[in-house]
Amino acid sequence: MKWLIKRFLFPLCAFLVVNSSGLSQIDVNHVISIGRNALYFNDYVVSIGYFNQVIATRPWLAEPYLYRAIAKVSLDDYVGAEVDAGKSIELNPYISRTYLVRGIALQNTNRFEEAIKAYEQGLTLAPDNGQMRFNKAVAELRTKRLKEANRSIDTLLIYNPRFNEAYALKASVALEAADTTQALLHIEKAINVDPTMSIPYKLKASIAAARNEWLVGIDNLGRAIELEPNADLYAERAIMRYQTNNLKGALQDYAKAIELNAKHTTALHNRALLRQQVGEKRLALEDWTHYLLLEPTNYIARYNRALLSIDLGMNYQQAMQDLNAVLKQYPSFSEGFMQRSILRFKMGDRRGADADYRHAGELVSNTRTAQSALAQARLNVRKETKQKTDESIDKYALLIEELPSSAPDTRYSSRDRGRVQDRHVSVEQKPIFYLTFYSVVDSSHNPLNRANYYAERIDTYNKQEGNPILRLQSEPQALNEKQIAELSELLKEPEKKGQANYYLRRGIIHSLLQDYEQAILDYNRVLTLDGRNELALFARSIASMRYTEAQQKGKETGLDLRSSEAKIGQAVTINKPTTLGIMPSALQDLGQLQMINPNFAYVYYNRGVLYAHSGERVQAINDYTRAIELEPRLAEAYYNRGLLLLAEGKILEGTQDLSKAGELGISDAYSIIKRMQ
Repeated sequence: MKWLIKRFLFPLCAFLVVNSSGLSQIDVNHVISIGRNALYFNDYVVSIGYFNQVIATRPWLAEPYLYRAIAKVSLDDYVGAEVDAGKSIELNPYISRTYLVRGIALQNTNRFEEAIKAYEQGLTLAPDNGQMRFNKAVAELRTKRLKEANRSIDTLLIYNPRFNEAYALKASVALEAADTTQALLHIEKAINVDPTMSIPYKLKASIAAARNEWLVGIDNLGRAIELEPNADLYAERAIMRYQTNNLKGALQDYAKAIELNAKHTTALHNRALLRQQVGEKRLALEDWTHYLLLEPTNYIARYNRALLSIDLGMNYQQAMQDLNAVLKQYPSFSEGFMQRSILRFKMGDRRGADADYRHAGELVSNTRTAQSALAQARLNVRKETKQKTDESIDKYALLIEELPSSAPDTRYSSRDRGRVQDRHVSVEQKPIFYLTFYSVVDSSHNPLNRANYYAERIDTYNKQEGNPILRLQSEPQALNEKQIAELSELLKEPEKKGQANYYLRRGIIHSLLQDYEQAILDYNRVLTLDGRNELALFARSIASMRYTEAQQKGKETGLDLRSSEAKIGQAVTINKPTTLGIMPSALQDLGQLQMINPNFAYVYYNRGVLYAHSGERVQAINDYTRAIELEPRLAEAYYNRGLLLLAEGKILEGTQDLSKAGELGISDAYSIIKRMQ
């Protein structure tokens, strides 16, 4: 299993939002500040553009290389990240967290020994850095250095006794040593320390799978899915359900995995085979075609698609192309020649059909053992599986085995901000609404179902001639390179002095590019021209909140990049909600906007988010309630109010709100409801 250690980049990004005292000119300071904002809000492509500017003009500064390395790791560019982290270390070897970033990059390219050395160097500067020590233990586990891994975990727990993932990692080390008894003890310890972690249940499922205790494994994966629903977990449970002959349940799990990740090739592969088994042949054909868009050179998929096309009497030309490609790759595959013989006969090529038939017979007589193995595989097709890396063509009818790993999964997630905690519930408030020119899309580039919202004032703006279409969004949005280029080009337009709409549009562009200071200046210009401009007040409040949020994170750490003695190894915790100070300018803008337009539901919603993050639950609940009165289908308001009610101990009311949020499209709400039962 490939270890993804990016989980710890969010605390690192928060840490890095500090003043860069070594920068000599205010413009460079400003560009770095914008880049840090983009990092904080996960706009990695945007952030790289800003850090490129600084590196081009100040190549001797270590920090921009470090920031750019973080962005590259977040984009899975581990090679580029390792180069940038190395350059940062060359320029300033006393920034301990640079070694963490370099180690993560090395670890994700399977250079475990080098990663261990990077972590060791970083730990000499910050011995209490739990993130580095945890990653070091993972790398030691991967290199079978089990004693060293255990020592690293023990040291980690001395410095950071609340580093909950360490107990699950200790269980993984025990499993690697084939000590199931100790592994189960560590797993139970991990569950007792933090029942909201999914990793221990994955480990229990892994042990059950090794023992062929499929029902136990299914139950534990069900618990893990409740806590952390993701495509891999559904795919893993599907193969277990398949082993118990629950084909309907397996198909449902594969469907959910594909819904969450349309590019999940294992789920597509296995669902196609199961659909063939249950007679859903046309749907299976669609799955194979989808699969081949993702992996066009997969010969097993091409062969299965050809078989279905022949069986259904359709797409003969494509089937012939598929079989030709397969037989070129596997010239001794007798069954393939037999199928091509059948296809050629159906297409009227009797001479070709006879030639393939005779050749298949010659191959069969020479490969009876292989044919016998194939027949046995067919007899056992409902039980036998294969590894994903197994490309043997005679196993074309076998499902890919994807069972839970015996190692804890430590994926990085940006879902670490704005958390509310009660009764071991650790979830985040949905974010504020903001203005944008783009629709938010999912991983398959389809617009999100709840991605567009209506507000009368925005509709009025959009109907004015010459205005670009403005959208109200809540889901986070990372711009792609094309969008960045479009917005950057718009900023080059000559200034239209005295035109409020021009400054409003330019302010929104600056906001989308994470330059909140310049955005606020443009919104100020709008309000100088029109003090009651609702969109400018709304947009300025958003820019103020986001700018302050990003800056506040740096102040909370109280650290400087050059400090090697500060305690920078704070354990990741999910039990303490993030606390942000109230942003007076944002509150003032929202209050003024409320007076101008008391029926603007999103004003109350955004202010509710602001109050929730500052710990003022009563005011937040009141604002969410008013937002719901004005916009009864505002799912995010139900969701956020529900979380606050749970935190207040009002379980019934909170659950009712979450139920409504789920009904309106926020699927996360259901997993929280299950955890509260």
